[in-house]
Amino acid sequence: MKAVSRFHNRFLVIAISLLVLILGHSSLSSAASWSTPATISAVQALGTPNAFATDPSGNQIWLTRATVTGGVAVQAAQRPNGGSWSALTNISAVLSSALNLTTTASSNGTAAAGWSTTTGVQIAQRSAQNVWSAPVSLALTGSIMSLHVQLDGQGNGVAAWTRLTSTAAVVEAVTWTAGGSFSGVTQLSSSSHGSFLPQLAVNASGTAVVVWQAAGQLDNSNPYQVESSTRPAGGSWSAVTTVSPNAPQTWTPQVALDSAGNATVVWEQGATVNNYRIYSSTRPAGGAWSSQTRIEPGTWYYAGNDAIATDSAGNVTAAWLVEDSSGSSQIRAARKPAGGAWGTVGSLGPCTTSVSLCSTPQVAASPDGSLTAVGWASYGSSNAPNVAVRLGTGAWTRTVLSTNNAQVVNTMASNSAHASTVWPEPAPGRHLVILKQSDYK
Repeated sequence: MKAVSRFHNRFLVIAISLLVLILGHSSLSSAASWSTPATISAVQALGTPNAFATDPSGNQIWLTRATVTGGVAVQAAQRPNGGSWSALTNISAVLSSALNLTTTASSNGTAAAGWSTTTGVQIAQRSAQNVWSAPVSLALTGSIMSLHVQLDGQGNGVAAWTRLTSTAAVVEAVTWTAGGSFSGVTQLSSSSHGSFLPQLAVNASGTAVVVWQAAGQLDNSNPYQVESSTRPAGGSWSAVTTVSPNAPQTWTPQVALDSAGNATVVWEQGATVNNYRIYSSTRPAGGAWSSQTRIEPGTWYYAGNDAIATDSAGNVTAAWLVEDSSGSSQIRAARKPAGGAWGTVGSLGPCTTSVSLCSTPQVAASPDGSLTAVGWASYGSSNAPNVAVRLGTGAWTRTVLSTNNAQVVNTMASNSAHASTVWPEPAPGRHLVILKQSDYK
């Protein structure tokens, strides 16, 4: 009986091993990959604004501007996870101008979109049943730049932008409830100096943080400083808080916010001309910004065009562009685990010519931490949309999605290791493009 039992146990071990081997080969044969690029748009004029967003479940939104009788209109389409894009429909009235298109999607199925007009900002809400409300108009004087909208997990929204007037360049914000009740516009920055390039992050519970680049009044002159303002869910905006030292060549702050309210900012800073570095600061929920940490160890002719994203648990990924004195450039990235320090910096892939001809990388992280994607355009004789994917904490894998002179990428990520990248490619005719999309799953 003991001999039979030993034989039986050995047979089970062998059978289980064979099953694992078979399943392993099956998994390899169906490993995740990028789909064949699909055309998703009619022909557009080169430079037509487009915006994309995805919710954690993988449902997507596409916002674009179309020429219509009498002017232009903002249009929107929806795409359920794994499905096809709906027809584009107008969500604005006929306008003389629509710029700074931006959109966002909430985990509860609602969405929002924003754009600037000649008379201010308009914001539209979408129900979980894909019905868009008439846009709310915020009357503002002066030019609007760098408009962003974000929703929390309940569908409450925040928008932030820079408004340039004859006397000031200020960062402003507005909030609204899921039911469509809007607050008044709040000026976040001081009027004593110029404030540019705001970036907005909102987490699922409704905490919001805005960071921006502070400079000379109405000027891009040195020195610069990164500043911020924070708003707890349902609360009021804080006074201006300094994030970085006042130093030359401080540019392009980017911010990420995890589910607990911990914030991380990255920015570029030039110690001297042709000696650029990437820095970071973190702020625990309810706390203060840390001293700056240098996360790019190398000294480069240029280091910048930075981007950042975090999953819900607080694992942060930053990516940026570097260029050496010969003009050779590449995209680099680093990861900071929740509560930890920045890890080793690695190269994701090259850009074929100088920094001025390589796009800013876009970083997208799935809320569940299953996937991080970085997309960029590597320019040259044939501009190539590149995307690098990391599953969990694994290694990066880079893919060239197209070599058909594509120029810009929009990169999104959702739960269950799904990602999507959109880019424009030339269409027949001068200054015309079509949008193509590829999905990773």
